[in-house]
Amino acid sequence: MAQKENQEINFLASDQVGKMRAQEELVSAAKKAGLILLVWLLALSAVLGYGLVLSNKNKSLKGESVKLEQQLTQLNDKITLVLILKDRLGKIDQIFKNQNDLSEPLGNFFTSLPNGIALTKVSLTSKTLDVTGTGDILSISYLTKAYTGRSQGWYQGAILKSLVKNEKDVNFTFSLVVEL
Repeated sequence: MAQKENQEINFLASDQVGKMRAQEELVSAAKKAGLILLVWLLALSAVLGYGLVLSNKNKSLKGESVKLEQQLTQLNDKITLVLILKDRLGKIDQIFKNQNDLSEPLGNFFTSLPNGIALTKVSLTSKTLDVTGTGDILSISYLTKAYTGRSQGWYQGAILKSLVKNEKDVNFTFSLVVEL
């Protein structure tokens, strides 16, 4: 059998067929270019959108950074104040450690104070206890005898600085210095 040739029936002129094919190729190329442009626009919008997201996140992180820096500054101020306070407390502690406890000499003196003596002045330093008062001669004698010429753990000795008879009554005014 003979091979049948596929023959097209074309009512158009041959140059019109070329124009139509060129037009079809042009439309096909325009579609491809449009598709590429669409893909490019989608990619560009995705990049720009991601850039906006990153920009917003960057702004948020910068805001948090500023807050953290402010908190850090406040903490540094507090740390500085704590260090100053610690230094001052250390100095106060040294002062307290260097001070003598003067309550023991006063307590011991007042517990051994005989009846019949009224104190008018008591002065205490780290080295001496100065006592001035009035009383009868026997009570003053007991008091001075207890401290002069002797020493105990809290005092070294004592000196009776003055003993004066009062003109208006039978009592005497005295001044005693106890050496600590």
